[in-house]
Amino acid sequence: MPAFAANVTSSEASPMGSSSMLLLRKIAFFALVGFAVIFLTGPVVAMLSFIISAGLFVLFFLLPFALLGLMVWLPIRLICGKGRNARRDLWRTGRFVGRAAVVMPARACGQVYTRTLGLGERLHQLTHFIGRIFVETISPASKPRPGTSPCLPAP
Repeated sequence: MPAFAANVTSSEASPMGSSSMLLLRKIAFFALVGFAVIFLTGPVVAMLSFIISAGLFVLFFLLPFALLGLMVWLPIRLICGKGRNARRDLWRTGRFVGRAAVVMPARACGQVYTRTLGLGERLHQLTHFIGRIFVETISPASKPRPGTSPCLPAP
């Protein structure tokens, strides 16, 4: 074994082999990401559309009927009920409907707001990470160390 070859590692011994392996790793990584995006986009969009359509169904179809039933039930309960119990029942129903119509949506909006507070920073970090991956992919696979030449053997 020559004296200069004793200090050379396996990655330095075959720069073409390591750069082609690195390139293959990058290609495999992006192929896996593309495969995941293609096959996972459909289920994610389906779940989101189901959640949105269920919410719109409740809002536009069931809520008007519930309000109409409440408007009919309140006078009937007041007329047919027995004094204090009827008034107490109306008071409880009014509080329940008020909470359901005002407090619950306000709490839901507050929770959505608190969960999205750091979203801008997280999106910035994610796009920065993706940008670094793309820059690394575009840049040459193996870079020579400072002070060495890839064409000349090491001293």
